[in-house]
Amino acid sequence: MSNSAILAANVAIMASVEESQRKEQCGRQMEGYQHDTASIEESRQYADCVDLLHPDPMTAGEVFVIKVFLCWMLLGAVVNLVYQKVTGNVYSGLDYIMFPFLGAIAGAAFPAFFYLIKFIFS
Repeated sequence: MSNSAILAANVAIMASVEESQRKEQCGRQMEGYQHDTASIEESRQYADCVDLLHPDPMTAGEVFVIKVFLCWMLLGAVVNLVYQKVTGNVYSGLDYIMFPFLGAIAGAAFPAFFYLIKFIFS
């Protein structure tokens, strides 16, 4: 193995050990935490430990947005393929493969624009 590979492996091992030590420390800190007597710094450390030990999964809204993008992309690809067949502009080779992806990108642009406007005005 090269020196850089050995160094990368050592760094990964050290990071894993540090993370497991941090999780153990957070577990002890969470057991002894008293919210009525804790200082602001202790409360922040407790919140960091909660995030480390119990990360939030994706919310239902985030999953919905991903599903909307994927559906619009699929719809864009299908519409582009149908458009090629109807107009007689059937491409060959790589173009036949790439044009549905262009339709998918165009299809995803609509919900992206909608959510961008929603984000700006929220």
